[in-house]
Amino acid sequence: MYTNIVRVIHQKESIFIFMLFLFFFPLKTQASNLVYFFIDSFITEGNIQKVYVFNYTGELNDCLKSLEYRSLTTHFNWFQKYGHRFLLLIPSLVAFIVLLYRKQKNYLFNLFDWLLTIICCFSILNSINLTYILINRYHLFSNSQLIISLPEIIVFNTIGCYIFFKIFGSVQRTQTLLIGVFSFYLSFKIWFNYIGPYILPV
Repeated sequence: MYTNIVRVIHQKESIFIFMLFLFFFPLKTQASNLVYFFIDSFITEGNIQKVYVFNYTGELNDCLKSLEYRSLTTHFNWFQKYGHRFLLLIPSLVAFIVLLYRKQKNYLFNLFDWLLTIICCFSILNSINLTYILINRYHLFSNSQLIISLPEIIVFNTIGCYIFFKIFGSVQRTQTLLIGVFSFYLSFKIWFNYIGPYILPV
């Protein structure tokens, strides 16, 4: 067992995996900002940029700004108000479809598959966080919020389990647990505590 773990860690691929997970939060947050910019340019009439700054968190989460944004968008239809939540999921869904296709074609799991996995994890992480919030603060969710949130939770938690148990082999699971988890945590600490606030403040 120990010998197998050492062998997995010393693979050249492990360095790439470490770097991918190390850049997870910069990639995730700025991909989110790019999607918001696209949405604002074509769907929400430029109102997001009137209120929010595209910051290091990749989220639009200021309470006062949220109220200001709602006052600017009272004339919006349902898709303009809520469609952004679904559009943010598209990159992860596309990445999963490609990953699934490559698995069915019996391609060897390689560096490109790891990149697809990282993109899938953008929405998987959101669904895990949403699940945690829903369990602990269920009373704060309105019926409309539940209707919007539950499909995301079910779909992406399922996708996460499917990738880990069906698409990953034993080597990939070991690499994720030994390398990915550590560099993922390191990415969170470095990006949110140091680099992110410095270069893209709220």
